[in-house]
Amino acid sequence: MVQIAPVPRVMRTLPMLDAEPMGEEMQDFRKAFLSATIAACLTALAPPASAQMLAPWFKDSVGMSEEDMAQMKGALKAAVDQKKAGATADWTSPSGRAGHVEVLELFEKNGMECQTVKHSFTAGGGKTFTLPLCKVADGSWKIAF
Repeated sequence: MVQIAPVPRVMRTLPMLDAEPMGEEMQDFRKAFLSATIAACLTALAPPASAQMLAPWFKDSVGMSEEDMAQMKGALKAAVDQKKAGATADWTSPSGRAGHVEVLELFEKNGMECQTVKHSFTAGGGKTFTLPLCKVADGSWKIAF
């Protein structure tokens, strides 16, 4: 979270329309203006809190069809919905790609129900990955680092 520093005394008393700052007042004004501009830019560019936990699979993944993604997400949901370590689910897509999901552990983070999940491709190629996932207020599972 970006915090904006208090406005310097010179800025609180500077009549913006009646006189222009001079000397040390101008330096203070420039520093405060630059700080406020940087803080505003950082705030505008920062993702909202809800977006800081990313969905585990992106719509535009490389090498995965929409059907592959749908099957993988379905297996992931089936595994995490069992709410137990050792839960598994498998998926196969018409493309020939397939995978296996396994819940490795359950834990809590910031009051959220979380699980560490391992996914391995069993056909069609792909890397094995392990992700910490947490269930957020809307009921969806998000990557939580």
